Parts: sequence; structure tokens; C-alpha cells
Amino acid sequence: MKEKVPLNYVRTQRRRWALTQKEVAGLLGIEDHACISRIEQGERIPSLESALALEVLFGEPPKLLFPHIYAETEEALMVRAAALHESFIHSIKPREKRKRELLELALQRAIAPSDSAKGV
Repeated sequence: MKEKVPLNYVRTQRRRWALTQKEVAGLLGIEDHACISRIEQGERIPSLESALALEVLFGEPPKLLFPHIYAETEEALMVRAAALHESFIHSIKPREKRKRELLELALQRAIAPSDSAKGV
């Protein structure tokens, strides 16, 4: 039987450090601790402030705490980046060459796994 992969690792980290949802909510400045449950269950996307606070708390970047959200966001961005890159492909204007360079770097980062993902 296949093991179910969590949508995020907030619950894993919270339990690892023996924190309750109420305690994590308090640390994040969230009044309703049910919000933490909804984040853990993947029913709610955390705010940027909450994602950064969780990074500070657990020492894990949002990319690793929320791999499912990261993957969906990366995929959508890469589709749009590829389309924009294609529109600049034949341009010799310096500004558009610079934009093309950024998009190529972003596409390379998306294609190549990071060192942290490889366990290095």
C-alpha cells in the first residue's frame, strides 16, 4: 500500500516539537487555532507572514514546509515564463535580452533539482 504523502509538513514539525495547534497559532499571532488545523489539512493556504513565521519557528523554508503549494506555484509560473521567454526569443534589444536571461535562469532552476532536494 502506498504511503500517503502530506500536502505540507506543518503538523509533522509541530508534533516533532510537541506543540499544540493553539500554541502555534499563538506564536503566529493567529487568534483562531482552528486556522492551524486548516493549514495542516491543506484546506487553507497560509499567508506569507504565517509561512515566514513558520520558517523562523521550525527552521525550514516554506518551499520545504509546503512542497505541494510550491510545486503548483512553480509549474504555473514556468508555463507563463516560457511563454514570455518565447516572445523575446528573437529580440536584440538590451532590455529584452536581460529579461530573457532572467527567464532562462528561472527555467533552469525549475528543471534542475536543488541541492537540498537531493539531500546534499
